[in-house]
Amino acid sequence: MKLLLENWRRFLKEEDQKEYDYEAEVAKEKEELEQKHFGASANIGQMLYDIYQKEMAYLGSQGVAPDDIVDEHDDIFDVIQTKFNLLNSSNKISSNNLENSGRGSFRAVFSCDKDFVIKIDASIDGSGKDMNREDQQLGTNKKYGDIFPRVFKFDPEYKWIVAEKVTPIERVEGITKFFPNPLFRSDLMNSHLYLDGIKNAMDYKVSQMKGDKNAMQDLLVGFEYLRKADLTYDTYAPIDKYVDAVIKKFNKNPNFFKIVSAVFEHGIEIDDSIKQGNMGIGSDGRLVILDSSIADTLNKGRAAF
Repeated sequence: MKLLLENWRRFLKEEDQKEYDYEAEVAKEKEELEQKHFGASANIGQMLYDIYQKEMAYLGSQGVAPDDIVDEHDDIFDVIQTKFNLLNSSNKISSNNLENSGRGSFRAVFSCDKDFVIKIDASIDGSGKDMNREDQQLGTNKKYGDIFPRVFKFDPEYKWIVAEKVTPIERVEGITKFFPNPLFRSDLMNSHLYLDGIKNAMDYKVSQMKGDKNAMQDLLVGFEYLRKADLTYDTYAPIDKYVDAVIKKFNKNPNFFKIVSAVFEHGIEIDDSIKQGNMGIGSDGRLVILDSSIADTLNKGRAAF
């Protein structure tokens, strides 16, 4: 019994001398999880980007201009999908075949997992890399990152990113239901008129935050039009008082407040962002902006065409 007690005391003393590094353990666990879930996706992202660049180079050698490749050769992404699936069948990088999930003027999106997508730069001037970088910064921003897709892995040069898979909203009421306002007619919530009211309110609030009185005055005209189109129950109050009341109601909506904050801070284009196809539903049911649509980056990419 005496020996047992001595061994027990020695064991306790040895344990006291060990320092448990919580942060190191968390970092180790995170690294293991990331490697398990996103390691293959990182390899896939690089492969997709390399295949795309080779296809661009081939078409260029055939005399096709870069802007024509992006603008007219939609089948290039089907070629990428086919070539990747052939490589994957022999290398077994992923257990699933690649699916082409869509493309814009600057990026292509592929899915090889039910939870994640890979976005590659498919621009002629690097705008796609800029967008990937912006998505990564916004998707990890604690202030309002939950209104953007979460980004889990990315290339150091932003040639590709691995992001949360979001289900696009295809009908207008899929967006407007997240922005109820008692001053707008609920029976018109499934209309583009209601969506216009939301966007006008966002524009007005951002202009108010900037102190741009000229823009605010111009937007009052838009509100007057919406009021005459019977979007609102109140058609008699002075327009400035009415708009103040509308904004006050919207300010209580977390989605409205976060989007307006992101627009104000990063110069996001409201018209390009708040629309069907670019808004979606995350895996946890939250409202998400698929592409950040930062004005400076969009204008740079458009100018390249």
